[in-house]
Amino acid sequence: MKDSRRLRLLSANIQAGSSTRGYSDYVARSWSHVLPAGNKRGSLDLIAQLAGQHDIVGLNESDPGSLRSGFTNQTHYLAQRGGFDYWTHQPNRRVGGVASSANGLLSRLEPREVIDHSLPGRVKGRGVLMARFGDGDAGLLIAVAHLTCRSVPARARRS
Repeated sequence: MKDSRRLRLLSANIQAGSSTRGYSDYVARSWSHVLPAGNKRGSLDLIAQLAGQHDIVGLNESDPGSLRSGFTNQTHYLAQRGGFDYWTHQPNRRVGGVASSANGLLSRLEPREVIDHSLPGRVKGRGVLMARFGDGDAGLLIAVAHLTCRSVPARARRS
């Protein structure tokens, strides 16, 4: 008999709730990535609807509670709105006291272990958040990481 259980996974860069429809928005609306402006709560509600259709969700660029998010821990907010019993986050980078960024994990399953690793590099603030579910061959290890973008020189990305 075939096992029909499925695990629904999602990985999402939520850009701290900022809406970006195209490359031009990165320039024209760059201020929204550091200031509490726009409809971030509305964007988060849409993300929560999508996330709520999954069992485990990895988040990048989730604000853990700085000025730009209205001091809202966005991972916690999404866990509540999406109906997740378990959540954790890994704050990584603070930007001038007004913005902060984190990796986050939402789960319907209780992780057996959560591991927070800082990654090396010239610019501090990168990390990997790992969660272990189950044991042995039936276990699952999830890793959530937000690595450097392509605009950074290759030598810095390799460090």
